[in-house]
Amino acid sequence: MKKKYYSVLMGHILFSLACYIYLILDAKEYLTISGLHHFSSAFFIVAGVLTYVGAAPYLKDKVTTKAAIRFASISFLTILVFLVSYELYKPAYTYEEAQQRVEAEYSLAVRDSHFKTIQILDTNYEHYRVAAGEEEQIQEFMINPKTGEIKTLKTDD
Repeated sequence: MKKKYYSVLMGHILFSLACYIYLILDAKEYLTISGLHHFSSAFFIVAGVLTYVGAAPYLKDKVTTKAAIRFASISFLTILVFLVSYELYKPAYTYEEAQQRVEAEYSLAVRDSHFKTIQILDTNYEHYRVAAGEEEQIQEFMINPKTGEIKTLKTDD
């Protein structure tokens, strides 16, 4: 029974690691906008606590079938809740999709910019910031990552 429980524990660790990597890489697509990085941090802590709790019966030689099933169920459900919460919270548009929307709607070539987000002070919510146009006439746009709404930013001429 101890080998089976060890397999369940290793399965949890590998599944948690895969989910953690997914959260980090996916959040980068959204420029970790509006606190997406908090999900990976919280997930790391919860997965670590679950691993510790799951390893306790194994280390104390009190492994039972019931303990293995309980640990696997709690672990899977907790990770599933985290992933579903993340998917519901993340914006509808990635930064790349926002750039494509600007190109399509305004027929302008998107330019590289160091400033890729802009924070709205009233709501403390971040929007994507996209620069587009020719060298002489660069326009800047603000795109709401949740709705895809595009607004032109005023520039000093």
